[in-house]
Amino acid sequence: MKSELASDHSTLAAGPTLWLRTVVLSASLVAAVGPATAQTSSSTLPSGGAPAQSASACASYGGWVDVRSGRSIDREGLFRYLASKRTVVLLGESHTDVDHHLWQLNTLAALQGRGANLVIGFEAFPRRLQSVLNAWVEGKLTDAAFLNASEWRQVWGYDSALHMPPFRFARLHRIPMIALNVERRLVLQVGQ
Repeated sequence: MKSELASDHSTLAAGPTLWLRTVVLSASLVAAVGPATAQTSSSTLPSGGAPAQSASACASYGGWVDVRSGRSIDREGLFRYLASKRTVVLLGESHTDVDHHLWQLNTLAALQGRGANLVIGFEAFPRRLQSVLNAWVEGKLTDAAFLNASEWRQVWGYDSALHMPPFRFARLHRIPMIALNVERRLVLQVGQ
């Protein structure tokens, strides 16, 4: 069953009739709109026109900034734009900041509510735990069983209460969750 589930996801990603319009990745400390906008000029992004106070993605609370131009981006237009593209959206956060996690959840909801076909990738989980994420999305696990089966304390260790809202959102809407990380021992070896 494990290899069957993994092959289902690789078929989706490699298939010629790719049904995904948006993939949302939870990554640490990176906030970027991926390849579709990287190949598009800033002028095609929905912009409020006003330069932001700084080029920081956190220039205004709850605001969006085009980091190339420093201009504010209209939130509604941005979500419409992203939901219409086959793109990867990286939603970074400080792992211990509740506001960042709520922002991620609100962004997921905004994209899903505009008809984007989502798959959510999570750096918290090594690839070997993919079957656990599948079982979670299918509604086969309680919160406690999910955290136990996903080895939450061992593989990630941050406060699970901060991370559960996006997990519950994925399960509620039957949005596939993808385990993106490698094993911790490999991360430690690379770091040496």
